[in-house]
Amino acid sequence: MIGTSCEKASGAYTFLVHPRESDGKTGVGPLITTLDGGGLGCVRLLMALRDAATRVRSGTIIHLSTTDPVAGIDLAAWCSLTGHVFLGLVDPSRPGVYAIQTTAAPLATQTTRPWHVEERPGA
Repeated sequence: MIGTSCEKASGAYTFLVHPRESDGKTGVGPLITTLDGGGLGCVRLLMALRDAATRVRSGTIIHLSTTDPVAGIDLAAWCSLTGHVFLGLVDPSRPGVYAIQTTAAPLATQTTRPWHVEERPGA
């Protein structure tokens, strides 16, 4: 595992990259990363996820852990907005750990308002 501890103005979080696992067909599965969102609330959690999603290639699955009780709702809405894919709970017996698959061309969101799509000049 390659670990990166990130310190942001919005709070600290840990981002880890794991080795690939076999998919049984090609011998290589999607890259899986882990993002520990801890107790970050909605906005800071989405900012951490957005930052993590920009650090990995398309198709990577991010396992995001959080103690935010409504994170599933926020994450599903954000993925719908940006084009990433919300896969739901990693394991139903482990609440608070969600899977998000990154997309090649997500819609950019505003720097401090991750629930708003970035405005395009002339739009």
